[in-house]
Amino acid sequence: MLVVAVSLSVASFGALVLRPSPVSASTSTQVVSGTQVLQGVACSSATICEAVGTNSASTEGTLVLITNGIAGSAQVVSGTAVLYGVACPSATTCEAVGINSSDQGVVVTITNGVAGSAQAASGTLYLYGVACSSATTCEAVSNEGVVVPITSGTPGSAVAVSGAPALNGVACSSATTCEAVGFNSSEGVVVPITSGTPGSAVAVSGTADLSGVACSSATTCEAVGYLSSGGAAVVPITSGTPGSAVLSGAAVLNGVACSSAITCEAVGQGSSGGVVVPITSGTPGSAVAVSGTADLYGVACPSATTCEAVGENSSVEGVVVLIANDTVAFVSDGGAAVASMSGPAGSSITLPSDTYAGHSFDGWFTAASGGTEVGGAGSSYTIPSGGATLYAQWTVVSLDTPTYVRTLTLSDVQSSANYAALTASGKAALNATINALTSVLAPVGPHLSPARNAALIRIYKLEVALLRATRWLTSAQAATLTVDASEL
Repeated sequence: MLVVAVSLSVASFGALVLRPSPVSASTSTQVVSGTQVLQGVACSSATICEAVGTNSASTEGTLVLITNGIAGSAQVVSGTAVLYGVACPSATTCEAVGINSSDQGVVVTITNGVAGSAQAASGTLYLYGVACSSATTCEAVSNEGVVVPITSGTPGSAVAVSGAPALNGVACSSATTCEAVGFNSSEGVVVPITSGTPGSAVAVSGTADLSGVACSSATTCEAVGYLSSGGAAVVPITSGTPGSAVLSGAAVLNGVACSSAITCEAVGQGSSGGVVVPITSGTPGSAVAVSGTADLYGVACPSATTCEAVGENSSVEGVVVLIANDTVAFVSDGGAAVASMSGPAGSSITLPSDTYAGHSFDGWFTAASGGTEVGGAGSSYTIPSGGATLYAQWTVVSLDTPTYVRTLTLSDVQSSANYAALTASGKAALNATINALTSVLAPVGPHLSPARNAALIRIYKLEVALLRATRWLTSAQAATLTVDASEL
């Protein structure tokens, strides 16, 4: 499994502050005694996560085991001063990164919740983020703009990245592809890493810094940070190429994690403390304040409905925040299937569109029939506590009735020499056949799907061709009975 960890934010912010929604998310905040701040978190299973940070004296790194959303006691990690990031490549193993007392980057392997010895990463000062692409391969990034490969817990040589003075976070979307984020002298950057080799940094216009990144699929990732003009930024990354930065309702976003192919959760700081921002298909929703926090730095999602965030409170103590997401399900009622969306209660999502052949979309409602409309495609919708089920409602629209040059009639065959030679019973039988053939077209109309109409028209055309082949119709007659090709 690929579990992504994100790192801390590395700048101070005096920019525009967008006020979050005046509601509390579906969260519970736990203070972790003996810690000053928790910087990163990753989950090795649906019930076990590992948080890392620094102790209350700010002298040693700490490890906190989180079981079923409950934070355990802080464990001091010898040989470290601060641990900033963590990733879990398997159910029993995680890799944490940070610095030692000499300000040298370190890697610590955690096995079944117990930290091993710190290993120095040669040529680095700080290691801020880490992500794993396989059970034995991880990539760490540094504020010096280098990437450090980690193989079976052992750090390799640092590789410098062109155009990226500082890297803050990294995530892996496949066994060979990762994306690192950070900043250069003027803008946030994205750095693709392929099979352990970093490419050149790609600047993201309008951003000042990118602090965290997570990947929801093999081709899609979401980076977060803050804009040069002020305010938090969300940047979609598709197949390694960053898109345009989108303003989010927070001062800054520090970390992000994805719980499904279309749903991610970003965390950071707002005007009154830590915030959670749901991201649906690359579009950020409203920021939701998390009580009892001053700032949130990292987040991980062990399941589709649960995430764990870490940070600090106003008393400079480390905190763990359990985020219980509520789900909005969509019933298409004949339309194309629409995936559910999740987020904390009180946050907003952008309602999806839907399609149904022969129908126009009326919007999403609280009931399959009647009910209250909550919005159409693209509308903002606030997730209620406990979630919701929304129903698509439709209006039937007229389908174009196929155009014919002329419809087959009895007179078309009754004028033929073959018809005159038939016995009375033969003529009666043929008359019945022609009447049945003509009735094939009767069902064609707006109440049928285009595919059904087309099938009926094809039957008609085949019958006309058969009558021509058996000389019940002349070539001239058959030509006037063809269906307009554009209708098929």
